[in-house]
Amino acid sequence: MIIRSELDLADLIRDLGGILWLVGGAIRDELLGKTCSDRDYLITGLAIEDVPFNKIAGKEFPVFIVDIGGIKCEVALARKERKVGEGYKGFTFYTDKSVTVEEDLYRRDITINAIAKNILTGELVDPFNGIHDIANKCIRYTSPAFAEDPLRILRVARFAAKLEDFTISYDTIALMISMREELFTIKPERIWQELEKVLACDKPSKFFDTLYESGALFIIFPEIAELDVPDMHDGTAYRHTMKVLDCGENKLERFGLLVHDFGKALTPCEYHPKHHKHDKLGEIPIRAMCKRLHVPNKYKNFGILCSLNHMKAKRAYNMRPGKFVKWVLSLNFYFWMVMHVSFIDSAYREGADIDGERRYYDLIKERAESVFLAEETITGDMLLSKGVVPGKLFGERLLQDRIQEFIRLESL
Repeated sequence: MIIRSELDLADLIRDLGGILWLVGGAIRDELLGKTCSDRDYLITGLAIEDVPFNKIAGKEFPVFIVDIGGIKCEVALARKERKVGEGYKGFTFYTDKSVTVEEDLYRRDITINAIAKNILTGELVDPFNGIHDIANKCIRYTSPAFAEDPLRILRVARFAAKLEDFTISYDTIALMISMREELFTIKPERIWQELEKVLACDKPSKFFDTLYESGALFIIFPEIAELDVPDMHDGTAYRHTMKVLDCGENKLERFGLLVHDFGKALTPCEYHPKHHKHDKLGEIPIRAMCKRLHVPNKYKNFGILCSLNHMKAKRAYNMRPGKFVKWVLSLNFYFWMVMHVSFIDSAYREGADIDGERRYYDLIKERAESVFLAEETITGDMLLSKGVVPGKLFGERLLQDRIQEFIRLESL
């Protein structure tokens, strides 16, 4: 079956006796004048056996994956839900041709996501005044059913980060505070899924600030909550972390910024800037959080590198040649990202001289480029061609020759 457009699909659903609706974030983004790549659809008026698509996703309720003009889209049947147990999975779902679009929207988390549009007529169904809340840039829960799913606390916080100029209504925050105990029922990998989405937002600090305000931060991310200790930069280590976090350029870099100062919660707040014991200690809570949340290794390993090396980067220009070459090569392809994390940590703290920091880091980058040039110039094949015998000392000889080449390049 070839479906070239959503209108073709809507015509097909109409001919079968149903209605096709566009729902959720696509409507919200249309009203905000934004482009939304994910378009989710809802069918009312049909039972599951009436839908002419075979591929079904989802264990609890049917979601059809439909190819619309070459794009895979989710098309769900309207459903109602009932709370039967604890946690975000303690629900039973009911789908039937009698379920209305309003009943389906009732189970959605926030008003700005609880709007539906009839594809054929353009009619908007907005039972919770989501259009009004979009106009007023307000994030508000839809109904008392919000309190039945603790995962919605994380989702509201994520939308605060995604829609950075929106604010959360006081009654929604109050409801989130009352739900904190059920946060313990959320599976760790589900928490990571939300966090990874947050790291793609331009204002991830709003996610953590929202969790802090609702009391959820201490339950979900205790390592981050423990950063709320006095610090020489921006008042507290938590506030400094939030400030630099928003300056990251991609998900991996933002994760490095998020965890780079974890060790400060484990050391006296009056630590001297010349002593960086907290850098090494930071590895402990990073590993603990990553293990608990099943964080992928690429994030964990980069976070540890940032914790161990962001302060070394600030002293790198004055390192002795041998130590500098070893340090740069040990970081390998992560070197430039670790350097950028260290630069952000220095340049975007209160009272920083951004231009001065940029000049300093440019000098370090220029010095590092000589290291990588020496690495390209002095290779293992070159040593073999000179008759150096492979063995235990081969790697050390290669390193020493690269150090000498680096020294030569620096002297030019």
